Amino acid sequence: MGLPPHPLARNNPPDEVIGQSLSGAATDTHLRKWLDHRLSSSFPNANAMIEKMTLELHYKDMTFETLNQEDFLDSVKSAFPHIDWDKTYSDFLAAGEKKASHS
Repeated sequence: MGLPPHPLARNNPPDEVIGQSLSGAATDTHLRKWLDHRLSSSFPNANAMIEKMTLELHYKDMTFETLNQEDFLDSVKSAFPHIDWDKTYSDFLAAGEKKASHS
């Protein structure tokens, strides 16, 4: 029936647990129930945390002018540091130049 109570609780049971025991001794079952109750009343469960969670999706237009703003590439690099944005950006520019030359 679950994990045993922590050794600290077993070696030094709270007075509240001993007082609720008919024998005056705190069994592992008493300790586990008491600890579970205390923890569940202190911390929310996963369902309570995500109950009102929503996802909002906003599409933003990206213009060529935005991509060429001086601080744009730096802000993207700081937001996503593990991607080689210099290569991606130079590939994008090359594709844009190729498209413009064929027009």
